[in-house]
Amino acid sequence: MQFIRQLLLPFSWIYALVVWVRNGLYNKGVLQGEKGALPTVVIGNIHAGGTGKSPHTLKLASLLEKEVRLAILSRGYGRKTSGFLLWKKGLTAADFGDEPLQYVNRLSETTVAVCEDRLAGIRQLKTQDAFQLVMLDDAFQHRKLIGDLNIVLMREAELPQDSRYLPTGNLRDHLSRLQDADIVIITGVTSFWDEGQKENFRKELPLSSDCLITSSTIRYGTPLNGQNNEIALPSKSILVTGIAHPQAFSDHVSSTTSVTHHFNYSDHYAFSPKDYSNWKNMLNKENGSALITTEKDFMRINSSEFDADRLIYIPISIEIDDESAILERMKAVYSPKK
Repeated sequence: MQFIRQLLLPFSWIYALVVWVRNGLYNKGVLQGEKGALPTVVIGNIHAGGTGKSPHTLKLASLLEKEVRLAILSRGYGRKTSGFLLWKKGLTAADFGDEPLQYVNRLSETTVAVCEDRLAGIRQLKTQDAFQLVMLDDAFQHRKLIGDLNIVLMREAELPQDSRYLPTGNLRDHLSRLQDADIVIITGVTSFWDEGQKENFRKELPLSSDCLITSSTIRYGTPLNGQNNEIALPSKSILVTGIAHPQAFSDHVSSTTSVTHHFNYSDHYAFSPKDYSNWKNMLNKENGSALITTEKDFMRINSSEFDADRLIYIPISIEIDDESAILERMKAVYSPKK
């Protein structure tokens, strides 16, 4: 796989040039961004996939939704619809996207909507209710929008920084864009970063002097069956993943149950009838086993195809260091809830 990516090096040069020109046009004012119709918190990355935008969005939204009229606006990657769409009961991942469905599933007081054009989506939200803040889960490269607060996520496993651009590497934007970050969260750490690590990181990258550097870790929750009831993992299991970096999840599952087969798909993969057939055939061969997947993938799986206890997903949560400091910065962009 790495050999194939090396063959694509000329395309990485072209990609890097396009990104450089585009950023230059915005930085010089030839192309102009604008503030949203409502105050915004942008959560994004500069490396493609797997930095944890969705779980971090969920975490930060859960901290805010009790005290602010909050909306989350997502692109709804992988959906078959287009334009602005506000959540309503009955929508599926094909209609709304798997990540927005996670937000709906977890957040009781937050409105969720999708729209490819973030500025247009925010204008639509302003007509829906008296929202005080909009959180965007992947809009750092959407330079038409000038965020009021930019939070950039970077995986610890990708440090020191890989300077190779897509498709040879994972870099989707220039490292110089970090100058626009108000907060950088190093994700997937085993222990929170100390001040020495933060200072070394600040010296290596073009961050603003007041950029807050912090870190976060993943916590795996109690397994849930196809009807969202708590369940113990069986002794044997079949793993299904369609996420960017499945290794950590696979390691966690394997520490508790014997994984007899791992169906590993690309991020946001749309499961087909053939995939369902393959899973069922494997389950029939493995008596007492269950299909185990991530919460994100569960949003795209038709749970009615399986007995409730033979389909299990494991939710994750995020713990963030300097949580209070992040909250203070987010609160600074909206008026307190009345």
